[in-house]
Amino acid sequence: MACLPHAFQKVSAGVFLLALWSEVVGDKLLVVPQDGSHGLSLKDAVELLSEKGHDMVVLVSEVNLLLKESKHYTRKIYPVPFDREEPEHRF
Repeated sequence: MACLPHAFQKVSAGVFLLALWSEVVGDKLLVVPQDGSHGLSLKDAVELLSEKGHDMVVLVSEVNLLLKESKHYTRKIYPVPFDREEPEHRF
């Protein structure tokens, strides 16, 4: 009998969380892409999510070669300790 209240609490918590599930909205997303082919495929996903109403912020380095300004997302730039030529030589 002592286990019944504990089990009831778990079930109650589960039902409560399920009820809140429809109220949860994840409409703001922060994206930190890598340079290279992953960034190209990620751009399509970011644009698709933006079209579905999500507020997208893309955080890119100042030497990012792929993700330029777009109407689909806000681009935030952060400094890096190397210049643009170094990544171009690597890729």
